[in-house]
Amino acid sequence: MNINIKTAKNFATQLNKLDQEYGEEFIKLQGMDEDKLSLTDFINNFIVSENVADASVDANANISQKDIVTLISEMSKPHQKLLAFNKLYCEIQELYGFKIANEAFEKMWNYAIYMHDFNTATFLPYCFAYDIKDIVEKGLFFIENYNAQPPKHLDSFVQILMEAVAFLSRRQSGAVGLPNLIPYLYYFWSRDVKSGYYTKSPCVYKKQQIQALIYRLNQPWVRQDQAAFTNVSVFDHPYFEAIFGTAQFPDGSYMIDEEEEIIQFQKDFINVVNEIREENIFTFPVLTASLLYQNEKFVDEEFARWACEASRKWNLFNFFTDSTVNSLSNCCRLKSDVTELYFNSIGGTALKVGSTKVSTINIARLAYESRNSEKKFLNALKRLTELDLMILDAQRNIIKKNVKKGLLPNFTSGLIDFEHLYSTVGINGIYETIKTFGYIETDELGNTYYTDKAFELGRKIFEVIRETIDDFVIDKDYKVNVEQIPAEQAAVKFKLADRLLFGNMNCKVNVTQPCCTFDIGENTYSIPVSVKFKVTSIEGKKISASIQDIIKYDYDVDEKLIEKYKI
Repeated sequence: MNINIKTAKNFATQLNKLDQEYGEEFIKLQGMDEDKLSLTDFINNFIVSENVADASVDANANISQKDIVTLISEMSKPHQKLLAFNKLYCEIQELYGFKIANEAFEKMWNYAIYMHDFNTATFLPYCFAYDIKDIVEKGLFFIENYNAQPPKHLDSFVQILMEAVAFLSRRQSGAVGLPNLIPYLYYFWSRDVKSGYYTKSPCVYKKQQIQALIYRLNQPWVRQDQAAFTNVSVFDHPYFEAIFGTAQFPDGSYMIDEEEEIIQFQKDFINVVNEIREENIFTFPVLTASLLYQNEKFVDEEFARWACEASRKWNLFNFFTDSTVNSLSNCCRLKSDVTELYFNSIGGTALKVGSTKVSTINIARLAYESRNSEKKFLNALKRLTELDLMILDAQRNIIKKNVKKGLLPNFTSGLIDFEHLYSTVGINGIYETIKTFGYIETDELGNTYYTDKAFELGRKIFEVIRETIDDFVIDKDYKVNVEQIPAEQAAVKFKLADRLLFGNMNCKVNVTQPCCTFDIGENTYSIPVSVKFKVTSIEGKKISASIQDIIKYDYDVDEKLIEKYKI
């Protein structure tokens, strides 16, 4: 019995073409080589690997355990990625045509563009910060055939919230933001205290429930085989008043009337997190302190000093500071105005906002290809951004189709909606770009610094990306933002791919076309794949072969012919 995965004809043709052009190393980089696609080989490799990351096509720091559950989860990812490539290719072709689909496919294949969580890209949206008001007032209403009831006490609220996080995180590939978590924790705790519903003392009860929440958020089973990526923010007085000024608790009382008590509860929450870190360095929730900064000082100086002190030992917070409370931060480093959602900085969560997908452009690659020509570099940046936007648009369309098919109940239940979802252009490699152009210098003490040209190039980079996005979304019903991504995996993939294509980036080789880099003895060579050499085949015939063919079939080649490609 011959078992095949059926894909679109045009996709299969292009895939085979890219396989021939870029070779086996890129198939391995994509995690779609025979060892990965063969389930039996994958299982064998997984068993002997030291950790999950060594075997996975999608190494993830949230996965901490290697067992049968992770094996079952990981073994299907290469096939999911192949199907996602196929689906995305077909959608791009439908929206933008055959040539654009081929161009976009090649850029993703050679890692000029990196689609995050690619294996689920055509199944799930990315990240979202949820307003948990509905969960507070209706319980787990989004679960079918479940007699949902709202929580009545702090302990039941923590349990229901954990069930909700598990449900939601399995239906998206990125972070679950919980922006109004702490005000509701305070609400249930304070009402329990008033009614005498607590163990030992109000302080003990508060601490125990916060501990229970933190420990459960970091359990590796929450998202099947990994912890759920969660975000929580704390707010100074101006931010709290701006965000929750008109918000009401389930009993009809206004949050603003208990502002000081909630601010104190935020501090108590963080104190418990710090105490836990003395024993366990948990990752989640990722914490952000949102602080208003005006006239060269913090408006709420007492809270800012507290936040700095609380963060000092364990580097607890991402600090989000701005000069206006109209700007908030959300689950994916987004700085968002009330009317605009587009520019990112490191941040936490804001009510109801998220991203359908992050797709990152390899800016350093463009610098290698356009060395010493800013004009060529910026033109290439514009084109690559355009392609990335078309890829993101196609991905968004696919998710919309999944919603229409009833496959994403987090949408149909109203917990998440496309009105509050942007798409995200990720960026990586700006420092390397500036370095490649020679705009970083070293002083007499050995300190490196940016020149004026570096700042000017940086401005041009963001200007080109922003203008390209603005032109693209004119006829779209959604926003696109720019994110300086963490790049734990993306940067590694970019570096490995660029090294395969261009060899040593510091050497003066022809970087306008793909190269094959390899070692012979103590020497390293970087040879363009388009260059042909005369070699003798196994049958004794003189043939013309590329360096990839020479390496693949172990042909003999005169070292004098490749001497000039030594790096």
